[in-house]
Amino acid sequence: CDGCFSNLRRSICNPKVEVPSHFVGLILENCNLPYENHGHVILGDPSPILFYPISSTEIRCLVDVPSQKLPSVGNGEMANYLKTVVAPQVPPELYTSFIA
Repeated sequence: CDGCFSNLRRSICNPKVEVPSHFVGLILENCNLPYENHGHVILGDPSPILFYPISSTEIRCLVDVPSQKLPSVGNGEMANYLKTVVAPQVPPELYTSFIA
């Protein structure tokens, strides 16, 4: 099957699909990971944060945002969530790029 949005699942049964969280992706530029060329998992509160290199100058950051509804990007809720909840848990080497 192809996950909670599977067409096969709908033809077999009618389960209620729950989406407990969403991954939000960011690209951090011109910063260094604490351990070069390795992925990093931060066991944050309330959820994990992933960092891994995607080029010599870029790091992908994936933040798990627990909620069925994402904070709004348009009205600044997402930026506020990332800066107030997530940023304090980011390693110091990545902090400046994360909040930029």
